[in-house]
Amino acid sequence: MHRTTPAFWKRATRMFYVYILTCRDGTFYTGYTNDVARRLAAHQRGVGGKYTRARRPVELSYVELCPDKSSAMRREWAIKQLTRQEKAALAAAWRPDAHTETGHAGTCSSPRQGGTAMTETFGETKGRRDRPLQPEKQLVQQQFSRSASAYVTSEMHADADKLAELVTWLAPSQDWITLDIATGGGHVAKALSPHVSHVFATDITPSMLRTAREHLGTAAIENVSFVVADAEDLPFLEDSFDAVTCRIAPHHFPDPQQFIREAARVLKPGGRFLLVDNIVPEDAALGTFYNHLEKLRDESHVRCASSREWETWMQAAGFTVVRSQERRKTFEFAPWVRRMARSEEQVEAVEQWLLQADETAAAFFAIAQEAGRVQSFQGLEWMALAQKGTN
Repeated sequence: MHRTTPAFWKRATRMFYVYILTCRDGTFYTGYTNDVARRLAAHQRGVGGKYTRARRPVELSYVELCPDKSSAMRREWAIKQLTRQEKAALAAAWRPDAHTETGHAGTCSSPRQGGTAMTETFGETKGRRDRPLQPEKQLVQQQFSRSASAYVTSEMHADADKLAELVTWLAPSQDWITLDIATGGGHVAKALSPHVSHVFATDITPSMLRTAREHLGTAAIENVSFVVADAEDLPFLEDSFDAVTCRIAPHHFPDPQQFIREAARVLKPGGRFLLVDNIVPEDAALGTFYNHLEKLRDESHVRCASSREWETWMQAAGFTVVRSQERRKTFEFAPWVRRMARSEEQVEAVEQWLLQADETAAAFFAIAQEAGRVQSFQGLEWMALAQKGTN
């Protein structure tokens, strides 16, 4: 029983939340906390409370923001006095991307009581969630809404050997809480789930998250929560995660440096960050050729960076790169182009760009042709493991 979890618990260490969980047997559990993400993970592990331990998995069905612990305790008690029908009505009225507070020290409010709806409350990014998404991010949502299922079945993204290698590099511990940013089809979250306590899988595209949830649901995985989130504005408290991963996605981020800063912010001191993405060579002309190729295929593509750029951004955010590997990978043209292209004309334009490559680009990207049609080409991928400083 998985449900997309709301994107709001961030930098709220002095505030408290009252929450309602729907248990596997359909009953409700009410509690309070100052960290919804961690508390939900505890319930899913069976250590959040005796009542929920035997009724997992649980589903987050309602949240209210309260100004202090005493008011949260009073609101928890009040909700517990409600009938089942009244609790169900609260859950039905709740919007997962919003929560409420009255601003009065003594009480909390529900959506039915006229509280002020909020999508971001505290910290440096206050107010950013109230603005429309950037056009680049809207394009990402549009593109991946159309192709969500293709990313679940993509052989490249589901490559078992590559996923096993990722887990080996990360060397997770069974008590870890981890974050997978831009989870896509959920492959990394699925690979990590047997090795950690809980995984939070985020994506900016709700339909992609729903597809990932269905994908993991078929494997009866119960320690993954799904959160709609922007990689450049993560909705989590500082120092929340033992590890953060992001695989084959950052080339869609308008501000990759901000993404790196956010990954560092939510990691615990000494936490591990594992990044995998397509990159471009240092040669500017080859880099331009490859980024134009990706943009022709997928309008939501922003830019592949070089490994040197990634290392610079990581160091600036307080990371130390402890291990990295640059490797070539082969793209089979037909499945690669059709995963994102929306018309035959677009497919033709992408193919023509490859066919018209100059001698240097054709050699570097190993463009393979047969009877005047592109069969495959090669690109670069960078995998890096970094560690956040302990100061």
